[in-house]
Amino acid sequence: MKKLLLIAAFSLIYFIFGCTDTNQLAGPDNNVSVAEQFSSPAKVNWISLPQPINKSLRKSWTVGEFIPIGGSGSLNIQDQYEGGVHGMVSVNATIEFNAGSINPDISYFEGVNYLFNSDSTQLWSTLTVDDDYCSVNFTPHILFDQTATLNLIFTGIDLTGLNPDNIKFIYEADVSGEWYEPENSGIIFVQETGALGVQGAVIPHFSRYGFVN
Repeated sequence: MKKLLLIAAFSLIYFIFGCTDTNQLAGPDNNVSVAEQFSSPAKVNWISLPQPINKSLRKSWTVGEFIPIGGSGSLNIQDQYEGGVHGMVSVNATIEFNAGSINPDISYFEGVNYLFNSDSTQLWSTLTVDDDYCSVNFTPHILFDQTATLNLIFTGIDLTGLNPDNIKFIYEADVSGEWYEPENSGIIFVQETGALGVQGAVIPHFSRYGFVN
């Protein structure tokens, strides 16, 4: 039975991320409540993103789309560059908005400078990969009526000396600096390829999300 469960877990990871069958989950303890607080401000150690060999060729990893208010939609970044101990660094990030994630009541946005389409039925939203750390940032910083789902994986990360049991995927509160670990289906940690990822992370609002040690 244990062998069958492991095979099913590996198959799920491959299906979501398109990675090799060497991907593994750090453990079931990564499935935690979105509301559980783990640290006070300025106590997190973000895991570094390798710098490119030629910084002048590094393009900004930002995408933006108009997301239907009250409807569903998605944002995705998939790219790579030369650098790091593995030679290449890649990222694949996809956030899926469930129907009703963004409040359909337009009055919710009054008094704030949000960007809408011409008939105010869609909200401009962005996904940006950090230049220095294995983290992503979403804007505008709003709460969702329905949670969104994030699948995120980096490869080519220097994981030397890191214990997978100590890796957490968190979001950081904008004002207080406090951080929380959202519910997720598991952390991916593969030393040999420098793969670091999370699958099925429950996203309650736009903020900064990423990996800490």
